[in-house]
Amino acid sequence: MLAAMTVSRAVFRNGLGESALFGMSSAFGNTVYIGIPPAVIAFGEAALLPAVIASVFQGVFLTVIAVVALEIDHQDAGGCTMLFDFGVSLLRNPILMAPVVGITWSFGGVPLPNPINAFSTVLVAAAVPCALFSIGLFLYEKPVRKGVGEEGVGEVSVMLAIKLLAHPLLAWLALVVLLDVESLWAQVDILLAGLPAGATGFILACQYGVFVQRTSTAILILTIAAVITISVLFTLIGAGQT
Repeated sequence: MLAAMTVSRAVFRNGLGESALFGMSSAFGNTVYIGIPPAVIAFGEAALLPAVIASVFQGVFLTVIAVVALEIDHQDAGGCTMLFDFGVSLLRNPILMAPVVGITWSFGGVPLPNPINAFSTVLVAAAVPCALFSIGLFLYEKPVRKGVGEEGVGEVSVMLAIKLLAHPLLAWLALVVLLDVESLWAQVDILLAGLPAGATGFILACQYGVFVQRTSTAILILTIAAVITISVLFTLIGAGQT
């Protein structure tokens, strides 16, 4: 993500907030809905643990980086006032605080009360479909090239190259070549690294009113292209070449 943000700043001259969303689209994979189910089908129940751990860490760390960058980019005040406003904005941001509260509660070992658990289950089932529906509405009657412009097409192409090609390659180098991680965990995480961008970047883009068209277009294009790249990854993993 940080490498993608650097490319966004240096090559496309984007602001900090735009670069953060560029980085999210280049690094944040749709692991929960596109990654975990096929990983479990391909590798069995043993794949669930590494897939869930990867999803949680991705959600917490990458979202934090993006939110911090967006908040810094949107603060106009200076000195202590800026720091105070920045801290309040982070504490009020549900995308950041929800996983923090959830993880903290989980460590406590206390089960959720049944009414809260039932209500949360309904929200969980609706969250991602609503986000994807919002992306569809935003893209409705907006041709990709016309919506993002010539430079935007170049940005989306770079996001695609980083997310679907560079990301799984870097995962393979880190997990297999450098760290020699256990085979199943390495295979699952390489597969997750090759997934298209998740909807979180689009949600943040809408929340802050920044980079919305290019984020939504990137999710669309990456999801279509991932049909090919994920098939290739499955083939390579099946052939034992990872």
